[in-house]
Amino acid sequence: MQDGDAELPPGWRVAPLDEIVDAFYSGGTPSTGFPAYWNGSIPWITGADIVDQKVVRPRRWLSVEGARCGGTNVVPSGGLLIVTRTGVGKVAIAPYDVAISQDITGAIPRDGRVTGQFLYWWLATNSKRLEKLRQGTSINGVVREDLAALRIPVPPMDQQRQIASVLSAIDDAIGKTEAVIAATERLRAALLQELLTRGMPGWHTEWKTVPGIGTIPACWEVVRLRQIAEVRAGFALGPERRPKTNPRPYLTVTNVQPDRVALKERRYMEVSPQEYESRHLLAGDIVLVEGHAQLSELGRAAIVPPSAAGFTYQNHLFRVRADPTRSINRFLCAHINGPRGRAYFRSFGGTTSGLNTVSTANVQDLPVPLPSLEEQRLIGRVASAVDARLLTEQGALQHLVSVGSSVADALLSGPGRSNALVRASG
Repeated sequence: MQDGDAELPPGWRVAPLDEIVDAFYSGGTPSTGFPAYWNGSIPWITGADIVDQKVVRPRRWLSVEGARCGGTNVVPSGGLLIVTRTGVGKVAIAPYDVAISQDITGAIPRDGRVTGQFLYWWLATNSKRLEKLRQGTSINGVVREDLAALRIPVPPMDQQRQIASVLSAIDDAIGKTEAVIAATERLRAALLQELLTRGMPGWHTEWKTVPGIGTIPACWEVVRLRQIAEVRAGFALGPERRPKTNPRPYLTVTNVQPDRVALKERRYMEVSPQEYESRHLLAGDIVLVEGHAQLSELGRAAIVPPSAAGFTYQNHLFRVRADPTRSINRFLCAHINGPRGRAYFRSFGGTTSGLNTVSTANVQDLPVPLPSLEEQRLIGRVASAVDARLLTEQGALQHLVSVGSSVADALLSGPGRSNALVRASG
């Protein structure tokens, strides 16, 4: 949308930010050389303390003296917090009185001209406009004059409240869905911890302790992965892999998330028929991360879905193909992603190159507590049921985020506002 009033609906107008706010607050960092400034009761935040357009728990606290004399200001509850340095574009509503660092500019909406909720949603949805105002090489921030001159379409007050109400309702639904996902993930972790160490409820009464494994049912074997599965590394990427006459889709590390393969786009590499024969993927194979910058992600694994059958895979992944007479792939994947499997792969971390890696031999030597096939199958079913619930909620979250973005764009841009309100209300 252009800034001209001609494109706005009746009753809307364009105003610079400094016309619709009562005051701007500058931030600062009180000197640590004055202990009396710190360890008080007033939260002090930086741009890093604003995550997903909300203030997270503050890490530092000021005294009244520090907030008054330490070069900062206190933004009252309900004021806007606009990150103008180190994370430009983030915005939040102050959930309580909060002192701010020089990363943040505070703004108090002017009564009768704009509601805080509407202004928050416009700034949050138009963060890229703030980013475009950045200048400088060392500070790389937004200067006050440019922020004050930022032009904003302002509807009548009743429409502002209605727009903010719709967007807040969508945001609440997103928050509730995120909470369900977090709870389901905690449930999954607790269930698998119990099933992978104690077995199916009521099945076992005798136990044994295995060095490096811990306590497991007495009837379970402990084997190395090489005894129950084939492990094979993927293809190194290079100029010779540019697609020519035998292009094949392949998986990368980013495709392999814990317990799921995410396919957003297809990448292709050149693979001869002979090479493909030994390194293609079947539905049900396990793909495991061989190298990752984050140690916590080393060894994460997922089962290849039918949609990725026939793909090949890059060298930072391993293919693990279980022997169906010894192991159920769903159980095996749960063990690899479980506490014991991840602890095993973390033990190979520590690098100066920036990439933590494991070798084929490391993967082959993974200890695996092995129940009977029947018990493995039942444990795998429990894991699959919880994973299906997670996928459903994650899909719902993606849909809500997409709807929220589309509705926000429509409501806050003026044109199409009425239709968007009708759709959102329905």
